[in-house]
Amino acid sequence: MVTMHRQDDLLHDMREELHDLTHFSEITADRKGRLTLWLTFIALPLVWGVDMIFDFMGVAWEAHVASWANDAFPGTASDLILWVGVVMIALAVCVAVAPHIGGDLLGLAIALLAVNLMWVDGAAHLVFGMIALALCCFAMARMAHGDRDREVGPVS
Repeated sequence: MVTMHRQDDLLHDMREELHDLTHFSEITADRKGRLTLWLTFIALPLVWGVDMIFDFMGVAWEAHVASWANDAFPGTASDLILWVGVVMIALAVCVAVAPHIGGDLLGLAIALLAVNLMWVDGAAHLVFGMIALALCCFAMARMAHGDRDREVGPVS
């Protein structure tokens, strides 16, 4: 029974988000901001993940793997990048269906990627952008929690 209720909540959330997308000009400015963050954090990890797997943008992802990270995981840097790509796609789906959970998970993943970049020669400047992205993910998750709390109401 609890599982069905959670599935209904997720479907309701998705329907609401998609409805707001189709009526974007009619929603409030703060709702537009939350919706824009939601879309951004679906698209960004999805594009990253697909590119890490299929390499359509020509990014040398292996060059962004720190030696300690490469040593910590079995296989080559290419293998690690494939796994990170799969995780990124899964996180995009998680953000799409449950932004209050997916935002936190994506923020954590991006923060870990930033930590990795600290040890990659010539990539330290990317760390600041990655930290900003992670903080935006956490903010989106907080906003999604607030939306869910308002819909559900106070817990008795």
